[in-house]
Amino acid sequence: MTKQERIEFILKRLGDRLTKAYLETKPESFINNLFEVESQNDDRQMDSMVCEMF
Repeated sequence: MTKQERIEFILKRLGDRLTKAYLETKPESFINNLFEVESQNDDRQMDSMVCEMF
């Protein structure tokens, strides 16, 4: 994913707390780390929902 795609993903998850302009000022490593954390949270939520179905 490009930096812009990661920013868009992060904004969908945390948009009420962060702005695009703010994220665009941050270094690539910051975006990568934040993206990784939110991706893992997303995965955990999906796992939890699947477990609840069974």
